[in-house]
Amino acid sequence: MSWAGFLEKITDYKWRISKNYKSGMRVDGIIYADEKLLVNIKKDNAPEQVVNVAFLPGIVKYSLAMPDIHWGYGFCIGGVAATDPQNGGVISPGGVGFDINCLSPDTYILNELGYKIKIKNYKDIFKKEKLICMDFCKKKPTSVKITFFLKQKPKSKVYKIKTESGKEIVATFDHPFFTKDGMKEVSKLKEKEEVALYPFEGVEYKSPSSEEILNEENIKNTLIALGKNNDNAINQILNSLRKIGILPLEYNSFATGYLIKLIGYCFGDGTIYFTNQTKKGVVCFYGEEDNLKEIKKDLEKIGFKGGRIYSRHRKHSIETFYSKVEFERREYMLKVSSSSLATLLVSLGVPLGNKCTNKYSFPEWIFKASLWQKRLFLASLFGAELSSPKTMNGYNFYTPILSLNKKEYNLKDGEEFLKKISILLSQ
Repeated sequence: MSWAGFLEKITDYKWRISKNYKSGMRVDGIIYADEKLLVNIKKDNAPEQVVNVAFLPGIVKYSLAMPDIHWGYGFCIGGVAATDPQNGGVISPGGVGFDINCLSPDTYILNELGYKIKIKNYKDIFKKEKLICMDFCKKKPTSVKITFFLKQKPKSKVYKIKTESGKEIVATFDHPFFTKDGMKEVSKLKEKEEVALYPFEGVEYKSPSSEEILNEENIKNTLIALGKNNDNAINQILNSLRKIGILPLEYNSFATGYLIKLIGYCFGDGTIYFTNQTKKGVVCFYGEEDNLKEIKKDLEKIGFKGGRIYSRHRKHSIETFYSKVEFERREYMLKVSSSSLATLLVSLGVPLGNKCTNKYSFPEWIFKASLWQKRLFLASLFGAELSSPKTMNGYNFYTPILSLNKKEYNLKDGEEFLKKISILLSQ
């Protein structure tokens, strides 16, 4: 549809659309172009978008369009406008600008919980999903909300990229990839050039079952087993859990994935106890400060707020078989004083008290979880307890070691736990 309005010539390269063109226009429209360019500019009706922008509240002086003007989303591409916030000015998303570069609908995208879903399958669920994206300023991955879901047929070249390691991806010519020289569009990449790959691919998503894992009766039984027979205390904890809507807990509940992460970490670098005096439940997580901040966020997502991160400088001296090892470090701890959280985690199988001296078993209900949920448990446990990758010669890595400390009278208990971990790994 060609634009049929009137353009007033100001110079050979400057044209005006009067604010009288349409009732409600607040300013004139100005297009910078020569007569040859105007032929194509009118063909895709882009001047009408210059007119539309002139309606914006608080717009200052003109609705402008540069020589590259063509039809866009709200604003025309090449459109420029300023608005005055003191005069009702607004920020228009269409004016901020964004590139529409696409991947194939069969491309897998990684969710923050470690499962992957094809782009095309996000259509009906994108509002409640969070993705893993790389924060190049902080140089680490972060989780982000999905703002829009957009699909369209390619209007230009589509490329298939295959890496030396066998990875493949299909993208439009302008889709950016991270290289040693920063972000580069696909069309500007050259054969043998190196591109960054995210090392973790994720587990294919499978919808968990609606089978129940935990209910109010289970919570009551846990409290009674802990010696909390007071009806008032039991009701307080149940009311707290009701308030955040976490019960009944099912495999497909929103909170389940986050709880599995917390449970795995607790088996490694966490501890749960009830204070002697107030009988208040306390859950503590130990680790790097950034990791504890992520745990705090996960707790808040499922309704548990108020945890605080503490730090202290410690000096260590350890006698080993070979020698005495001394070192200093700053230790971080996330402490959450919450009887409802402590009771919930214990009900789900997390050990109470000293894991070295107390008997505990593997939470059998995890075997019924979806594969991506099982991976969450292992990832959290290994993140807390597995040895870091190390190499002596720069080529071969040492075998990773999962340590488990138990008193001699509890060795059988520890062996059974590790056997269950082995079974989970085999799946």
